[in-house]
Amino acid sequence: MDVGHWAGSYRTWVRKRSVRRISPEQFADFKRRLEPYRPVHDVLRPDEACRSFISDADGLTVEWIHGDERRVRVFDFGCLDDRAMNDTLRRASAALGL
Repeated sequence: MDVGHWAGSYRTWVRKRSVRRISPEQFADFKRRLEPYRPVHDVLRPDEACRSFISDADGLTVEWIHGDERRVRVFDFGCLDDRAMNDTLRRASAALGL
């Protein structure tokens, strides 16, 4: 009998931050595309409200900041309730030329 053990720890994460210039038109288009998904309050656990969910999918976090007001929404592409939303978010970085 083979027995395996997983320690439950990945140490291969890499964070990369870069700064790029985009045109006002690109930003306006990006903002318009994401506005329907802006929450009234922070959404930090998207799987809680998801009816059709698969695990181990990628995702992203979007922050809307206006003055002192800040909204955060964590999107998990494992939520299959709104595939159009997932597609829009997956294409968001390309819309900005990132």
